[in-house]
Amino acid sequence: MAENLLVGNLIQENLEKTYNRAERIQIDDSSKIVILSDFHLGSGRSRDEFRKNARLVMTVLKEWYLPRGYILILNGDIEELHRLRLHTISKAWEDLYKLFLEFKRGPGLFKIQGNHDSGPSFAWKTGRTEVELDVNSDIISSLILEYDSHEMLVLHGHQASLYNSPFRHKVNQFFLRYLAHPLHINNIKRDFLSDRPLKAEQRIFEYARKKGIVALAGHTHRALFEGHSEEEYLKIRIDKMIREYMEQKEPKDEKLVNAIRSTAGILQQLLENEDYKSRGSIYDPLSIACLFNSGTVIHRFGATCLEIEGGRIYLNAWFDKNNPQSRIFLYNREETPVLRADWIQKYTLKSDDLNYIFTRLRLLNHKK
Repeated sequence: MAENLLVGNLIQENLEKTYNRAERIQIDDSSKIVILSDFHLGSGRSRDEFRKNARLVMTVLKEWYLPRGYILILNGDIEELHRLRLHTISKAWEDLYKLFLEFKRGPGLFKIQGNHDSGPSFAWKTGRTEVELDVNSDIISSLILEYDSHEMLVLHGHQASLYNSPFRHKVNQFFLRYLAHPLHINNIKRDFLSDRPLKAEQRIFEYARKKGIVALAGHTHRALFEGHSEEEYLKIRIDKMIREYMEQKEPKDEKLVNAIRSTAGILQQLLENEDYKSRGSIYDPLSIACLFNSGTVIHRFGATCLEIEGGRIYLNAWFDKNNPQSRIFLYNREETPVLRADWIQKYTLKSDDLNYIFTRLRLLNHKK
């Protein structure tokens, strides 16, 4: 137990350092932001995991996000430097880097470092293309989006993993470059529908909840929208009361605040009953929404991303509607194409109002 406590404290300290080192930008309801992560760019050949979704992702970036003025946040593991040299990747994906550069010179680009695209490779300029050098001239460790008085910490997420030490980093790189890559062993891509808790996500969730902020991560390759469930009556009731609270003018009704917290307590007791199976959030029975994950662009069904626009946050999926592995979305999709490339489909998995998310976090997070 002492060792687990020590590890937990070290990781929480590491997350605090990530928070303190973050670059900050102000956003408002007019801001448009898209967050993508985990490209794992390779050589462009058959073993390159990005290759199968490259046409999809590049078309979406060029025809949807760029002309609409979205700031592009690349949230880590863009290059697969554990398997390959940067100059190899740089030449293979020059057109993609040109697209990134259009964002950098236009609406904006922030490139956050992950665990697979870190190391000394960026110090060596030999063999790298000029456009890739320009894109990678300013890489940051994390980013904080300041929305009114609220904060959203954008971090890759490896900071919450035990594999983040320099020694384990080297071991992992050796395994991927000299064993996994030659044997065609790909990176893990988890199903976003899975309700299996992941330790790294749990640690980020606990840090964000304690800090009273929202965390936007990648790393685990699982798209995640930690929101409230509308299936249970008590959760619906809490939802309605919080929205009523937000509509009130100052001073706020303290009786309503007490009713919200009292109902939350009743819900907590219900969920602690062994005979009751929770269908809410993976990491919190009250469904406090402080952890979101952009997933990955190299999933078999397509690409997932987080969007922020008009004071709302969205978890979206882009996929080739002719891809049989994307059938998970077919039951509830819009048939009207959103792009000239009518083979591409966009589907919103979930969305919610940012002010509501932060209000819910504040009202239900009174025990820290």
